[in-house]
Amino acid sequence: MNCKLWTVTHEMNSVLEEPISLDELQYMISKGKPHKAPGHDGRGLRFYKMAWEVMKLDLLQIINCMYSDGIILEKQLQGIIACIPKHTHPTKGDKYRPLTLMNTDYKIIARIIVERLKPVLSTLLHPNQYCGLHGNSMFDAMAAVQDVIAFAEIMRKPVCVVSIDFSATFDKISHEYLQEILSPHGFSVSFIHSTYNEAV
Repeated sequence: MNCKLWTVTHEMNSVLEEPISLDELQYMISKGKPHKAPGHDGRGLRFYKMAWEVMKLDLLQIINCMYSDGIILEKQLQGIIACIPKHTHPTKGDKYRPLTLMNTDYKIIARIIVERLKPVLSTLLHPNQYCGLHGNSMFDAMAAVQDVIAFAEIMRKPVCVVSIDFSATFDKISHEYLQEILSPHGFSVSFIHSTYNEAV
């Protein structure tokens, strides 16, 4: 098995570290759903869409202060947790789906980071990685497993298929751990800090 650690190039880091452009910001605001619940500040995406022409340059400056300079207030990092019932009459805590409502400006930056990472991840992750790669889905994963089983049956070779359900993994994994694994892959210190800013 090839265990080579693929790393981010200097050119990739340069793109990731670039200040957010007005076009990027406008694209993220235009593609979002305007009626999603707002965060702590009460301003949803509809507000940004309606006030775009008036506030676009000020908003761009604020977003870049948060992204490039790491200037982010404690209140901007706070979210409102809403527990949505999974069933009509929930009786236990695990029958609720907790959703954290973050401020829209924070979510805009997160979406921009995701868009910038998409071409980078396609070079870092193995083609058989189905989670986190744009264009790959769980249906592709299921088809790959079926192909392996069919091949093993035709060739009369033993095969072991293991299915693991990582329930609510993202809610439980350490964000500090995620930060630590970015460095060996060549992500720059400034980009790592921009994706995990501490409040000022």
